[in-house]
Amino acid sequence: MNNEEKILVLLEQMNGRLDKLEQDAAAVKEDVAVIREDAEVTRCATNTLLDWAEKAQLEVEIPL
Repeated sequence: MNNEEKILVLLEQMNGRLDKLEQDAAAVKEDVAVIREDAEVTRCATNTLLDWAEKAQLEVEIPL
């Protein structure tokens, strides 16, 4: 096996690794998108709960 063939083998291995990394990066992007959606839902629910607690505090006259 000459040097060119060795380099070709190494390049093929590197391409395989890069393909795997690209797949992993795509999966991470999908996970981050789901986390962002969940964070928005949580933020909205928290704000709603805080609004309710402020209104309840005025009605019951108990400081939070």
